[in-house]
Amino acid sequence: MKTLIIVATLASLSAADGVGHGAFHDGPTLRPDGSSNETLLEKLRRLDHDVMRKSDSLSERDKTIATLERENTLLRERGQDLAGRLEILEHARVSLEHARQEVADRGKRLDSLTAQLMSSERARLVSERAAFDTAAEILALQPNDAQKLLDLQSRLRAMIDHQPTTTVEVAR
Repeated sequence: MKTLIIVATLASLSAADGVGHGAFHDGPTLRPDGSSNETLLEKLRRLDHDVMRKSDSLSERDKTIATLERENTLLRERGQDLAGRLEILEHARVSLEHARQEVADRGKRLDSLTAQLMSSERARLVSERAAFDTAAEILALQPNDAQKLLDLQSRLRAMIDHQPTTTVEVAR
Protein backbone atom coordinates (compact mmCIF):
# COMPACT_ATOMS: atom_id res chain seq x y z
CA MET A 1 0.00 0.00 0.00
CA LYS A 2 2.82 2.40 0.79
CA THR A 3 4.33 1.46 -2.53
CA LEU A 4 1.16 2.54 -4.34
CA ILE A 5 1.19 5.88 -2.61
CA ILE A 6 4.82 6.49 -3.49
CA VAL A 7 4.23 5.48 -7.12
CA ALA A 8 1.19 7.73 -7.34
CA THR A 9 3.13 10.66 -5.85
CA LEU A 10 6.01 10.16 -8.26
CA ALA A 11 3.59 9.97 -11.18
CA SER A 12 1.88 13.22 -10.16
CA LEU A 13 5.23 14.95 -9.72
CA SER A 14 6.52 13.83 -13.11
CA ALA A 15 3.24 14.84 -14.73
CA ALA A 16 3.60 18.23 -13.12
CA ASP A 17 7.25 18.51 -14.21
CA GLY A 18 7.71 21.63 -16.24
CA VAL A 19 4.36 22.93 -15.19
CA GLY A 20 4.26 25.17 -12.23
CA HIS A 21 2.43 28.13 -10.85
CA GLY A 22 3.80 31.60 -10.79
CA ALA A 23 7.60 31.73 -10.83
CA PHE A 24 7.80 27.98 -11.50
CA HIS A 25 5.44 28.12 -14.49
CA ASP A 26 8.29 26.95 -16.86
CA GLY A 27 9.74 24.54 -14.33
CA PRO A 28 12.61 25.14 -11.93
CA THR A 29 14.66 28.09 -13.01
CA LEU A 30 17.46 28.03 -10.47
CA ARG A 31 20.27 28.19 -12.96
CA PRO A 32 23.72 29.61 -12.14
CA ASP A 33 23.97 31.90 -15.14
CA GLY A 34 20.36 31.80 -16.19
CA SER A 35 21.21 30.82 -19.76
CA SER A 36 22.13 27.12 -19.69
CA ASN A 37 19.73 24.26 -19.56
CA GLU A 38 21.51 22.81 -16.51
CA THR A 39 20.09 23.37 -13.05
CA LEU A 40 22.22 24.02 -10.00
CA LEU A 41 21.58 20.51 -8.73
CA GLU A 42 22.55 19.00 -12.10
CA LYS A 43 25.67 21.14 -12.19
CA LEU A 44 26.52 20.16 -8.61
CA ARG A 45 26.13 16.47 -9.49
CA ARG A 46 28.20 16.91 -12.66
CA LEU A 47 30.97 18.75 -10.82
CA ASP A 48 30.84 16.19 -8.00
CA HIS A 49 31.20 13.45 -10.61
CA ASP A 50 34.14 15.35 -12.21
CA VAL A 51 35.79 15.70 -8.79
CA MET A 52 35.40 11.97 -8.18
CA ARG A 53 36.83 11.18 -11.61
CA LYS A 54 39.75 13.58 -11.08
CA SER A 55 40.30 12.15 -7.60
CA ASP A 56 40.44 8.64 -9.06
CA SER A 57 42.82 9.89 -11.74
CA LEU A 58 45.05 11.50 -9.10
CA SER A 59 44.95 8.35 -7.03
CA GLU A 60 46.04 6.28 -10.04
CA ARG A 61 48.77 8.81 -10.80
CA ASP A 62 49.97 8.67 -7.19
CA LYS A 63 50.10 4.86 -7.40
CA THR A 64 52.06 5.11 -10.66
CA ILE A 65 54.47 7.61 -9.09
CA ALA A 66 54.97 5.36 -6.07
CA THR A 67 55.61 2.39 -8.34
CA LEU A 68 58.09 4.37 -10.43
CA GLU A 69 59.86 5.61 -7.29
CA ARG A 70 60.21 2.01 -6.04
CA GLU A 71 61.55 0.95 -9.43
CA ASN A 72 63.91 3.94 -9.43
CA THR A 73 65.18 2.97 -5.97
CA LEU A 74 65.70 -0.61 -7.08
CA LEU A 75 67.50 0.52 -10.23
CA ARG A 76 69.75 2.86 -8.24
CA GLU A 77 70.62 0.04 -5.84
CA ARG A 78 71.33 -2.22 -8.80
CA GLY A 79 73.44 0.52 -10.37
CA GLN A 80 75.46 0.86 -7.16
CA ASP A 81 75.88 -2.92 -7.03
CA LEU A 82 77.02 -2.97 -10.65
CA ALA A 83 79.40 -0.08 -9.98
CA GLY A 84 80.94 -2.10 -7.14
CA ARG A 85 81.24 -5.12 -9.37
CA LEU A 86 82.78 -2.96 -12.10
CA GLU A 87 85.37 -1.69 -9.63
CA ILE A 88 86.22 -5.27 -8.63
CA LEU A 89 86.44 -6.32 -12.28
CA GLU A 90 88.63 -3.33 -13.09
CA HIS A 91 90.97 -4.31 -10.27
CA ALA A 92 90.99 -7.89 -11.59
CA ARG A 93 91.72 -6.60 -15.10
CA VAL A 94 94.67 -4.55 -13.85
CA SER A 95 95.94 -7.56 -11.89
CA LEU A 96 95.56 -9.72 -14.98
CA GLU A 97 97.57 -7.24 -17.05
CA HIS A 98 100.31 -7.23 -14.42
CA ALA A 99 100.29 -11.02 -14.34
CA ARG A 100 100.48 -11.18 -18.15
CA GLN A 101 103.43 -8.79 -18.11
CA GLU A 102 105.10 -10.90 -15.41
CA VAL A 103 104.52 -14.05 -17.47
CA ALA A 104 106.00 -12.34 -20.55
CA ASP A 105 109.03 -11.18 -18.55
CA ARG A 106 109.51 -14.64 -17.07
CA GLY A 107 109.14 -16.16 -20.55
CA LYS A 108 111.92 -13.91 -21.83
CA ARG A 109 114.07 -14.80 -18.83
CA LEU A 110 113.31 -18.50 -19.41
CA ASP A 111 114.29 -18.18 -23.08
CA SER A 112 117.53 -16.47 -22.07
CA LEU A 113 118.31 -19.12 -19.47
CA THR A 114 117.46 -21.89 -21.95
CA ALA A 115 119.85 -20.35 -24.49
CA GLN A 116 122.56 -20.13 -21.82
CA LEU A 117 121.93 -23.74 -20.81
CA MET A 118 122.15 -24.91 -24.41
CA SER A 119 125.36 -22.92 -24.92
CA SER A 120 126.95 -24.33 -21.76
CA GLU A 121 125.79 -27.84 -22.66
CA ARG A 122 127.37 -27.46 -26.10
CA ALA A 123 130.59 -26.19 -24.54
CA ARG A 124 130.55 -29.14 -22.12
CA LEU A 125 130.10 -31.59 -24.97
CA VAL A 126 132.93 -29.95 -26.94
CA SER A 127 135.16 -30.13 -23.85
CA GLU A 128 134.24 -33.77 -23.24
CA ARG A 129 134.92 -34.57 -26.87
CA ALA A 130 138.33 -32.90 -26.63
CA ALA A 131 139.06 -34.78 -23.39
CA PHE A 132 138.07 -38.11 -24.94
CA ASP A 133 140.11 -37.39 -28.07
CA THR A 134 143.10 -36.50 -25.90
CA ALA A 135 142.63 -39.62 -23.79
CA ALA A 136 142.39 -41.71 -26.95
CA GLU A 137 145.61 -40.19 -28.27
CA ILE A 138 147.36 -40.81 -24.94
CA LEU A 139 146.23 -44.41 -24.96
CA ALA A 140 147.38 -44.82 -28.56
CA LEU A 141 150.90 -43.48 -27.81
CA GLN A 142 153.72 -45.91 -28.11
CA PRO A 143 156.30 -45.80 -25.31
CA ASN A 144 159.13 -44.93 -27.70
CA ASP A 145 157.24 -42.25 -29.75
CA ALA A 146 158.62 -39.04 -28.21
CA GLN A 147 157.67 -36.80 -31.14
CA LYS A 148 153.95 -37.66 -30.85
CA LEU A 149 154.15 -36.99 -27.10
CA LEU A 150 155.69 -33.54 -27.72
CA ASP A 151 153.02 -32.72 -30.34
CA LEU A 152 150.30 -33.80 -27.92
CA GLN A 153 151.79 -31.65 -25.13
CA SER A 154 151.96 -28.56 -27.38
CA ARG A 155 148.35 -29.03 -28.54
CA LEU A 156 147.18 -29.42 -24.94
CA ARG A 157 149.08 -26.26 -23.88
CA ALA A 158 147.55 -24.33 -26.83
CA MET A 159 144.07 -25.53 -25.90
CA ILE A 160 144.61 -24.51 -22.27
CA ASP A 161 146.01 -21.10 -23.24
CA HIS A 162 143.12 -20.30 -25.65
CA GLN A 163 140.35 -21.66 -23.48
CA PRO A 164 138.39 -18.91 -21.72
CA THR A 165 138.25 -19.22 -17.98
CA THR A 166 134.72 -19.45 -16.67
CA THR A 167 133.55 -19.21 -13.13
CA VAL A 168 130.44 -20.94 -11.99
CA GLU A 169 128.35 -19.44 -9.24
CA VAL A 170 126.78 -21.94 -6.94
CA ALA A 171 123.52 -20.87 -5.41
CA ARG A 172 123.35 -21.56 -1.70
